[in-house]
Amino acid sequence: PILFEGKLLGVLCCEEMKENRKWELEDRHFGQTIAGIIAIIIELSSRRKAEKALQLSEERLRFVMQKA
Repeated sequence: PILFEGKLLGVLCCEEMKENRKWELEDRHFGQTIAGIIAIIIELSSRRKAEKALQLSEERLRFVMQKA
């Protein structure tokens, strides 16, 4: 699972294409690390989008205040 602050953002899947293999604990930890990095990237992207929307809203408010 790709989790951030207790919320499920998605699922990271990995498929072996050659033959059946036993996934080791090290493989699981690697997958969890990658899922954690993906969660951080998703959160940063969302935060940047929110910051940009806030900046645009503030610019609109300043424009309205100047014209008033």
